[in-house]
Amino acid sequence: MKILVLGSSGQLGKSLKKSLIRLNDEIKFLNKDELSLENFYEVNKLLNNKPFNIVINTAAYTKVDKSEQNTEKAFLLNHLAVKNLSQTCFKLGILLVHFSTDYVFDGKSKKPYKENYATSAIGCYGNSKLKGEESIINSKCNYIIIRTSWLYSEYGENFLKTILNLILKKDLDRKLYVVNDQIGRPTCANNLANATRYILQEINLNQSINQIFHFCGDKICSWYDFANEIYQVAKDLKLDVKNKPHPISTVDYDNLTKTDSYYRPMYSVLDKNKFDKKFNFNHEDLSESILRNIKNLYKLK
Repeated sequence: MKILVLGSSGQLGKSLKKSLIRLNDEIKFLNKDELSLENFYEVNKLLNNKPFNIVINTAAYTKVDKSEQNTEKAFLLNHLAVKNLSQTCFKLGILLVHFSTDYVFDGKSKKPYKENYATSAIGCYGNSKLKGEESIINSKCNYIIIRTSWLYSEYGENFLKTILNLILKKDLDRKLYVVNDQIGRPTCANNLANATRYILQEINLNQSINQIFHFCGDKICSWYDFANEIYQVAKDLKLDVKNKPHPISTVDYDNLTKTDSYYRPMYSVLDKNKFDKKFNFNHEDLSESILRNIKNLYKLK
């Protein structure tokens, strides 16, 4: 197989680079500086000139808060660029593997979201990602859409690294508050990358796939629970922890920080049973994953 990975400088892109090297395939990794998904002409030119079998797209505008002020940018990268990519993949017979988000749901459910549940995003980020999904399906290309949630790793900007910085900070101007009523499933980017590799090893390129899968970590928890796990692991590793996370409601947090969490779903737990039944894949325990990532960050044995 000849595989193109777009967005290779992000945390998922870097994780894929480590994981896909195990495949005995020809793989080309391009970051946003080498090929911007927003440059439709260059994307189409590359795909027309190179005989790729699979395109894996990790490129996205993922800044949830900032997307509310940069709606044009969010929709350009998450929707229109994806629409162009999927249409070109259809014309050339290329399988498109694309990553989406739990934010395509409104968070009003009381049970984990299955792949076939009705979508209803409540913010710009979620809506732009949902439009991207719809453009892929409407393009009639052969596709795999993988929805994931609360992605973290040793790379880039993410919740794990943010909380680590805060619990180790010497002079925090107030208590470290983390919301305890937004519920989801943290997902390690390395685990997602390995799952993606596993899917590629199992699929038949001569058949239409056209599937949405939910892939996420096992543990259902709040952001506060997640932060507390990070704190406990860091403490067990004898890092110089200074600030313990404290729970707070979303309403109280927004009042305290003058922010607006309306566009963040309160409950965005993904049901991963479809993936688990189709693929015999071992999910990594949350505390073990946090431990491994912190060790990698600080080069600990």
